[in-house]
Amino acid sequence: VQDFRISGNLVFDEFLTAPSLAMSSGTTSLTLATGALFSSDPVFSSGSLSLGGTMTLAGAAPGVEFAGPLTLLTPTVIDGSAINAAITFDRAIDGTGLGAQALTLLTGTGTVTFTGDVGAAVPLSTLTVDSGAVAFGAAIRTTGDQTYTGGASVFAPTVLAALGHVTLGGAGAFDSDASLD
Repeated sequence: VQDFRISGNLVFDEFLTAPSLAMSSGTTSLTLATGALFSSDPVFSSGSLSLGGTMTLAGAAPGVEFAGPLTLLTPTVIDGSAINAAITFDRAIDGTGLGAQALTLLTGTGTVTFTGDVGAAVPLSTLTVDSGAVAFGAAIRTTGDQTYTGGASVFAPTVLAALGHVTLGGAGAFDSDASLD
């Protein structure tokens, strides 16, 4: 299989291993309940995605962009560290239960970008970003700790709100307002 394209609603209850995956403009929702391994970068250009377990990016860089909202079903890891992937979130990321889902993002020297709010409707338990850099342009809310390695930049008004600790590792560049709650 060279390409895997979907439209409508699709649910994978078991771990998915695929060369690639592209959500077409007709896709309403995709659920990867226990994770996935992609040998090429997946394309999530429309619709909503529900994710649990570990998603591993093993293709050539640049990485993955989540254009639609993301809902975490369980503690979730998105690992692009082997290819120094960039991970971009354009829309909201929420859990399914207050403080019940953690998100870990691993990119090696890649960059993680948050344009959509995290935990605005249903806060995550923790957020760990182990990357070369992280770019903020949204509000991020957790019931526990937020940990960021690599350089941090703020390109739009940002709020980091945690009932635990917020740890920023690396140099920072702030081109917009930022606050820690």
